[in-house]
Amino acid sequence: MAWFKRDKKGITTPTEAKKDTPKGLWYKSPTGKIVDAEQLKNNTT
Repeated sequence: MAWFKRDKKGITTPTEAKKDTPKGLWYKSPTGKIVDAEQLKNNTT
């Protein structure tokens, strides 16, 4: 079962309907790994 497979092809979302990801939600480490901000905060305290 594919969770992210669309039933209809060619569906496009208008630019004004797209949502931006808030800044500071994720950070990228020097090795390229994506780290959640909450996890980063818990590890540094």
